[in-house]
Amino acid sequence: MTFASDVTYFTYRNLDTSSEWSLGQSLVFTGRVSSSGSNYDVSRGVFIAPAPGVYLFTATLSAKSTTGIACYILRNDSDYLVEIFSSSNHADSSTSTSVVVDAQQGDTFSIGRCSGNGQFNSYKSSFSGVLIQMQF
Repeated sequence: MTFASDVTYFTYRNLDTSSEWSLGQSLVFTGRVSSSGSNYDVSRGVFIAPAPGVYLFTATLSAKSTTGIACYILRNDSDYLVEIFSSSNHADSSTSTSVVVDAQQGDTFSIGRCSGNGQFNSYKSSFSGVLIQMQF
């Protein structure tokens, strides 16, 4: 159980530069930068909300050389919260986006439904989230 005094946050990225992805799949970040617990599933690339509340999610994507990738921050793998598009005009440019959203306990959040012809630069890409305010 999460109490009002608990802080829930995570930031993950990959530590290698050669991670592959397939159209439509969730991006999986396995390199822990910081985390307050085990709510980010590194095998699926999914954050599971431990408590109802207001959350802030941020994603950074980097595309290699002159390619492009479009992905979404998703809730429960179906609710498209915000699109993030990375198109590299020169090697390794990146873009970031954020969204503030109400969540229920057990809601899942991921970066997925990706499309494009780009190569994903996993080392310079990340997924982060923080519980801003608990709802009782």
